Amino acid sequence: MKFFPCVSQSEASSESEIKTLLQNAEMCMISIPSIGNVGQLAMDFIISSFSEKSFSKIKKLGYLETGFLLSCVGNDPYFAPSESSHHGKLHSALEVYSLQFYQNDQSVGPNIILIHCRSIVIYPTLFVRDLNEWLSKGNTDDGEYFLKNLQTLVLLSSANAGLQDDRFIQRIQESPIEFGLASLAFDANLANDSQFPLTSFLTTIPRIDKATYPLFFSAVNAKLLENEETLAKEKQGNDTVRKLNRVIVFMICNEGENSLHGISLCKAVTGEILLPYLKRMNVGSTPLDHLESIEWKAPYSWRYFYGPPVSDINLYN
Repeated sequence: MKFFPCVSQSEASSESEIKTLLQNAEMCMISIPSIGNVGQLAMDFIISSFSEKSFSKIKKLGYLETGFLLSCVGNDPYFAPSESSHHGKLHSALEVYSLQFYQNDQSVGPNIILIHCRSIVIYPTLFVRDLNEWLSKGNTDDGEYFLKNLQTLVLLSSANAGLQDDRFIQRIQESPIEFGLASLAFDANLANDSQFPLTSFLTTIPRIDKATYPLFFSAVNAKLLENEETLAKEKQGNDTVRKLNRVIVFMICNEGENSLHGISLCKAVTGEILLPYLKRMNVGSTPLDHLESIEWKAPYSWRYFYGPPVSDINLYN
């Protein structure tokens, strides 16, 4: 897997700035293809809602190329073609964004890297290995495109509601759940427990044990979760093990029109992960303290779920 930077004069994103944003990030969120595409819809909603806000900015840093994902390209999914600043921009199957929050025009903590997977994974095992190698080492020809300070990997996904066994049905009868949280071992995978202990605040989303309910986990979900450790490239050139805290936040659903599920997952991740993350970085108030006042925005492309109206040809402009 290789990262290609998106150097944009309109956004004043230079190669050095892109490298800095990659290296400074401590958290990375990835949308994982699964049933109903809920993880992808949630990531779409995050990017659309937090773009060009007074308290947050999202920059497209570039895209990742791999042979284990179905390649595709399309128009900008977040803005109408009539908006001149976004006219003519293309998007690909696996893109990398940076999310930065602000308070009183001052950045709050390190930026967060968003990796949006919009396509079908052809070979899950090889794709996960390829992705882990890039997360741990960056580009082979330019090691500065590298998530140097990465500590936490959050996967946005979904679980098949049809794959419920008797044990799980008994559990949800006792305590109904809509979301689930899965990890091998939260704090055990951290090099330092103070580096962002997820257990300290992820309390309202029930935990689903992978060993107890294996049918809920798609191939990519399970394999990404199993890779507890990655090799980090030190300055001396030696490979050392870097332990990452990995967690899947998923929604239990079926196939179908799942935009509402994607929105729900986005809001759950915002309240349960992003808000506590900002509070850890900032002693005072945070931009997300009043979640109910956030102006959520559905991506422009969502109006074409069932194809464009006969009179609307914007999709093809």
